[in-house]
Amino acid sequence: MKVVSVNTFLDNEDVPDYVLDYCLYRELLHIQIGYNPEGDSHDEEFFARCRNYSRCTEADSWLRSREVYA
Repeated sequence: MKVVSVNTFLDNEDVPDYVLDYCLYRELLHIQIGYNPEGDSHDEEFFARCRNYSRCTEADSWLRSREVYA
């Protein structure tokens, strides 16, 4: 069974839907691409596919402005 979990910080009405969607999108990419808990799981393919999310830059900016990193 595959499980996706997100930080409880995101369980808040003040978090825009596109930010939560982006975080879930990233976690699902880990399932699809694979995840190496002993190595770097954020390779160029991962980041390239993250950029396919239409509001990637905006979501990253929103998270970073609150010192939360996906």
